[in-house]
Amino acid sequence: MYHRAQDVLTNALTLSQVKSASDKNTNVLITLN
Repeated sequence: MYHRAQDVLTNALTLSQVKSASDKNTNVLITLN
């Protein structure tokens, strides 16, 4: 149970990092345009 909770937490962190990275890319594209 604990291990699964840790996996979920890791996945959530990874997803938020991916989202923030894609948000930054979007901002860069908007700036370039």
